[in-house]
Amino acid sequence: SGRFVFEGASQKPPADFISIRLQLVARDNFETAGNGVPGTIHTATVSADGTFRVDGLPPDRYVAVASWPGMRTGDGTAGWWLTTVRVGTRDFRDALIELPASSDLRDVSLVYRDRIGSIEGTLTDAQNRPVPEYFVLAFPTDRASWSAASQRIPPPARPGTDGHFRLIGLPAGEYFVAVVTTMDQDDHT
Repeated sequence: SGRFVFEGASQKPPADFISIRLQLVARDNFETAGNGVPGTIHTATVSADGTFRVDGLPPDRYVAVASWPGMRTGDGTAGWWLTTVRVGTRDFRDALIELPASSDLRDVSLVYRDRIGSIEGTLTDAQNRPVPEYFVLAFPTDRASWSAASQRIPPPARPGTDGHFRLIGLPAGEYFVAVVTTMDQDDHT
């Protein structure tokens, strides 16, 4: 059980907390869901005051996934992003909540912020010509965040015909940036 926390400077939290759909998905199921393997999804009950509760979770590591109407703009540049998951004072940086056997987790905080980082630039070749046929990736320098469940790995960006690219949805931190010639969906994770 826990609560939603909204730390915003330019956006307003949802007017109706009951409209928030919160699901907890076991990490292994979350990582294989992209391969067509359905995962077990546990849906939380969200109250009008922004608190939530989910019962019947077996021991595992869970990814918190929430959505609500108007969560983000259509282009993903404005809205709310999950940036921190805490249990008490312990920070579960990448939203993986560990539930040991025979235990209850209380005081879970899902912290959303209305400001999120991005990496933007222009990709050119040695002759300073745009190269839109490549993909630009960003991933954290901390190897512990290298999983499909990570909030710190945005989808790859394909530069426009002018070479301009933008990777959005990056929580504060240090990132590697890489350029690759081909990209399969599974390569991203």
